[in-house]
Amino acid sequence: TPMGTDGRLLSRLRRQHDSSMRRVRPEVLVVTVLVAIVSGCTTAAVGCAPLVLDDVQSERLDQWRNGLGFTPVVPCGGRSLHVAGITLDRPAGEPRLTFVVSADQTVFLMSQSRAVRAFTQVPDGARRLSWSVDGIRVTGFETAGHAGPALLYLRWEVDSVTYEFQASVTQRYSAAALRAIARDNVGRTLVSVTSAS
Repeated sequence: TPMGTDGRLLSRLRRQHDSSMRRVRPEVLVVTVLVAIVSGCTTAAVGCAPLVLDDVQSERLDQWRNGLGFTPVVPCGGRSLHVAGITLDRPAGEPRLTFVVSADQTVFLMSQSRAVRAFTQVPDGARRLSWSVDGIRVTGFETAGHAGPALLYLRWEVDSVTYEFQASVTQRYSAAALRAIARDNVGRTLVSVTSAS
């Protein structure tokens, strides 16, 4: 079965990794780790290329663009990610555009709107998050995932547009990987708005 094949491949890769690690001198490993830390490298950072919309999505976005009141920012992500869908709703009277980004399943949602909604509720046991990315304040929370998948929620504002990033932690996309993707998208919104003005 495919699952069995994956299991054998994973075991083989682990054995190769273990044997190669035995050949690595400790000082080489320490230097490699220090270089990764100094350069800000994480295992999650695989590059954040702008995601491509298909023809139907592009056409839909073009139809909605004039009524948004802001320039939409298409999210970015690694090579395995794609935009599975885009939606438009008006939860607070203002249009909210949401990109659904997937691999083999939904990985994250990124919404953007001029509507300002108070951010007050944090689930019990969740860890509050507060970052600064290129001077942009990012707030949100991360849940531990005891009763279901762990969740990551982040919000930031650029040029009076509120962006929201929501994701469920999976085996394929860890909390660290999702935080890295979110940070890249914060930077992308800043660059996109700056270049549009």
